[in-house]
Amino acid sequence: MHTFAKDLNVSKDTVRNAVKILGFHSYVCWRHQLPTTKNKEKRVKRGKRIMNFLKKKRQSTVLVFPDKKNWTVDQVQNARNDRYLAFHVEEVPSIHVTKHPQSAMMLGVVCSDSKRMPPHWFKKGLKVGGKEYLSIMQDVVKPWLDENYPRGNCVWQQDSAPAHGAKIVQKWCKDNLASFWPSTMWPPSSPDHLWTMASGVKLRGRPVLSLTAMSTASRLLWSKSGLPCQMSMSSRCAKPLGDVWRP
Repeated sequence: MHTFAKDLNVSKDTVRNAVKILGFHSYVCWRHQLPTTKNKEKRVKRGKRIMNFLKKKRQSTVLVFPDKKNWTVDQVQNARNDRYLAFHVEEVPSIHVTKHPQSAMMLGVVCSDSKRMPPHWFKKGLKVGGKEYLSIMQDVVKPWLDENYPRGNCVWQQDSAPAHGAKIVQKWCKDNLASFWPSTMWPPSSPDHLWTMASGVKLRGRPVLSLTAMSTASRLLWSKSGLPCQMSMSSRCAKPLGDVWRP
């Protein structure tokens, strides 16, 4: 609005009033990955398969979605929206960051019935490939699924990350899970909604000094927050998530 006012040689209040009268709202431009022609075709094809699955699935079927996230101990800052009211700029506290902050990778699992698995933290420095991910599936995920869904009324759905799409992982899922989506099911270049929503409850404004403190704080937020399970892609949100595979 400042640029409009300057170009039109009027006050900023005049521009604000005009925008209000016209019923406009100020929005931030979003960045989206530009998919290739091949990816667009895959998104449409796989999207139709997902829509058919959602239409035919039983109401009692629970959709389970996992994803990995690398967290750092540095305090989160939104340069555009994080503001501090003060009389002088010198009064505004600084946000300190490190050149190479400590980090840890977490596996989060959410379900369409609002259940969520306690976060699992990978060992420091571990490169998660097919074998490492399979080990977590066998030792952590499968026991939790058996405990919470003994009837097997759940579908394990995951994106097409290299570790998820490894042959040994796909074969194990087929042989040991009640139902799952193969790596050819998830649309490529899909938005990462799970961590976009989780960012609203991450450690913003709460600096932590160690990985242990970060793990403890994030585990508490994960268990108590009202994180919606939209990534489970229940039938109620199938229409808005149609943008995931729109050509």
